[in-house]
Amino acid sequence: MNELMAWSEQLQAEATSLLEEYQLLHLCKQYGNPLIAGSFDLNVMVFRHLDVYIGSDKVIEDLFFALGKDLAIRMKPVKMVFVGNKDEEEGMTWSIYANVEGHEWKININVVAEAVIQQMLQKQQKLKAKMTEKKREHILFFKQQSGYNRYYKSAHVYEAVLVEDVQDDMTFFKWLQHKKRAQ
Repeated sequence: MNELMAWSEQLQAEATSLLEEYQLLHLCKQYGNPLIAGSFDLNVMVFRHLDVYIGSDKVIEDLFFALGKDLAIRMKPVKMVFVGNKDEEEGMTWSIYANVEGHEWKININVVAEAVIQQMLQKQQKLKAKMTEKKREHILFFKQQSGYNRYYKSAHVYEAVLVEDVQDDMTFFKWLQHKKRAQ
């Protein structure tokens, strides 16, 4: 196993431990249908960052802020930020910055419409079906580059590697330029 894959495995184990220790999924189930998506679900983590989505068509501001209070009590974060608007598709988000076992973690708890959860679940299943060890290595490599999260996001990497079968950095950056020009 190469160094990037070993790092991803370590972060995956830390994230699993964090979820269990703070019983985050149990808490999120009280507010809707939780889904852990992205890097954790695809096993391609490169940072101590976790995205949890809660699908709910009923969550209103009072319940959302009650969730925030529950998260603050449970996690004792260094910083907690509210982002979003319940009327937008992105929903509302709590960004939690917490020190967990000596490591800084960022955890986004996003409340979105139930239909968004179903779309995300389908998309994740399609991506997972295309994942191979070699493609996982490519994804981890591209997510370790200095432009990641500044010039391109995970969605770009997943599309390039899993959909377009991009395998090297020159092809990836040419693909990314073409993709950005087309938008």
